[in-house]
Amino acid sequence: MIHTGYMPRLPTHRHVLRDLRHAINRTQAQFAKLLGVSRVYINKIENGQIPVSPSLAIRVHVTTGINVDELVKGSDGKLIDLVGKPYSAETFIWWQKKSMRPNEADVIPHVRNLRWWMWILLRAAAIHHKGVSYHAVFAALVQSVNAIRRDFGLEETTDRLLHEYTPKANWLPGGATAPKLIQIDRELQEGLAQAEAQAQFRAERIAARRGQPLPGFKPTTKQPSKKGRR
Repeated sequence: MIHTGYMPRLPTHRHVLRDLRHAINRTQAQFAKLLGVSRVYINKIENGQIPVSPSLAIRVHVTTGINVDELVKGSDGKLIDLVGKPYSAETFIWWQKKSMRPNEADVIPHVRNLRWWMWILLRAAAIHHKGVSYHAVFAALVQSVNAIRRDFGLEETTDRLLHEYTPKANWLPGGATAPKLIQIDRELQEGLAQAEAQAQFRAERIAARRGQPLPGFKPTTKQPSKKGRR
């Protein structure tokens, strides 16, 4: 019996990335679009032609919630979530709800956190072995920031944000003079304070609509006056 219909060739190489894609019911093209990469790139990874890069592993994790350590193992990796449970379509749905689209107010704690860690890292580089590797560490940080901007397609958006400043700023991490950095830091602090105030205002409005105590509000029990007890 002759079959004239097209039969897709079954994959001969098992890869955890393919297992993940099947679990969330996405084609290679759909999965690639979800991650912001090309279909050919996904195809090469799934067929074992190239490994999962660290940057792509992080991107897949933040998009789906898969375990990063297992993802980079390729054909030896297990399809499990962040806490070690089997990954499924329900995991993806739950992760998507958990990872709701952030707003600028959500950036505040992450900005503060990263600023502190960068402070510690550069201080350590300046102290370690009399600062012999300091400039290399700083260059590596700038290179990483530039790579993130490029790999995630943020060039246009970052330029638009920079051009909102007066005078307009250009993308040049590490290239600003001290007076400019002071001005930028002052503007950043003002922007963070404003975003914090807006976030607090929204939280208070939500709490008020739900009849819940406002954030930071401590209810007190009013003691009866001495006159009332007599």
